[in-house]
Amino acid sequence: MPLSSEPVGVTREAFGDDQADRADLYQGLCVDDGWVEVLAPLGEGGTADVYRAFDHRIGENVALKVLRADLATTPKALACLQAEASVLAQLKHPGFVGFHRSFWHEGRFAMVLELLDGGDLSCGLPTEGYSPTQVVRWSQQLLQALDALHARGLVHRDLKLENILLDDAGNARLADLGIRYDMRDISDLTNLRGRTGTPRTMSPEQARGEQVDQRSDIYTVGLLICELATGQLPFPHPPATGPAEGPLLAPNLDALHAVLGEDIMAVVARSLAPAPQHRFQRALAMRVALEAAVGHGTSHRRFRLGRDESQVDLVVEGDGVSGVHCELQWFDGYVMVTDLDSTNGTHVDGRRLAPHQALAVGPDAQLRLGRSVELTITQISSLLGTPNRM
Repeated sequence: MPLSSEPVGVTREAFGDDQADRADLYQGLCVDDGWVEVLAPLGEGGTADVYRAFDHRIGENVALKVLRADLATTPKALACLQAEASVLAQLKHPGFVGFHRSFWHEGRFAMVLELLDGGDLSCGLPTEGYSPTQVVRWSQQLLQALDALHARGLVHRDLKLENILLDDAGNARLADLGIRYDMRDISDLTNLRGRTGTPRTMSPEQARGEQVDQRSDIYTVGLLICELATGQLPFPHPPATGPAEGPLLAPNLDALHAVLGEDIMAVVARSLAPAPQHRFQRALAMRVALEAAVGHGTSHRRFRLGRDESQVDLVVEGDGVSGVHCELQWFDGYVMVTDLDSTNGTHVDGRRLAPHQALAVGPDAQLRLGRSVELTITQISSLLGTPNRM
């Protein structure tokens, strides 16, 4: 297997004088036991440098992400990069950059990732923003990826246009999980007090250095929709001023309303609520709301559950079940559960819905109707004979 032994394009000039030493480390190298041939620098980050490379194992160009030389002896930086590799290896989701493998080179951790040549969403951002169709499409793809991440108990914490890459088909792919936070582990190395992340796109609670959950990412999605649609963040000042000042101010959505209209603006406004409990509680719920706002939801059928045989599709016998208790509407990938002002409540995973409140759920969601009847969405789907589209 012939491998190049000559320099292949990593230059001192590409990184600038202050980064020359980092560039020289990989100039013309073949790493991973000679399988990966470094071609050119792609960028630099807080913990790693990224190179274009050719992977002779799989016969295609890849992105090589390598722990920075000046952080090689920093346990936290190494642990962040290793954690990112672990998450990407487990996710295997179309909304994320693909992961091939990881290895060590001269004491430095590295990983081989899918190479996306479409640039990131900040590249070429028009002054007036992207088209509404593109904005909605990318937002839905981002929310779908986040829902998969949040389902694993993880929060991204550094969402920004620079971390959303485009593949050859123009689809948005999420990258850079280095400072993600594990909500299930209070000792998680990335659960740092202080403003870990990018100040201009932080949620209020993240800017205050408080513990965050998935609703912090949902807040940031609202900011990014504004930036994509209007070319700027919804704050009355340049977005780069002051650490974390932007999210602490009330967002101005007038420009967004002019571009995307009332319905989508209402979805974004809810995601930008200062208090997390007033935002969407799941990325899936925000995606569903966006689909409804633009009329892209694909509903297959509505079913009503309760005890009144003349008005419901599925009769449910049990203590406290109302005559017409709740409604389920099947979409591709989720089910919308709506309480129909039942007397004893519709509970989803232990949470009672308010009268006429709708909630998007997955197939494993547990429903309790009234005081005693418990069913999963999958069981209800089987009883109703609905097609399996989740």
